[in-house]
Amino acid sequence: MSRAERRSDLLWSTLVGYLTAAGGTDITLSVTINGQRVDVELDTPEHSAP
Repeated sequence: MSRAERRSDLLWSTLVGYLTAAGGTDITLSVTINGQRVDVELDTPEHSAP
C-alpha cells in the first residue's frame, strides 16, 4: 500500500495527478445533494489555468 493510500486525507491535485498519470482524462467528481446530481470537472494539467 502506498503512502497516499494510507493517508486519511488526500489533496485533489494529488488525486488528479495519479488519475492523469494512469491515463485518465475528463476527470469529474460527481455527488448527489438532496436528489440533485452535481458534476464538478477537476483541473488536469492540460486544462488548468496558467
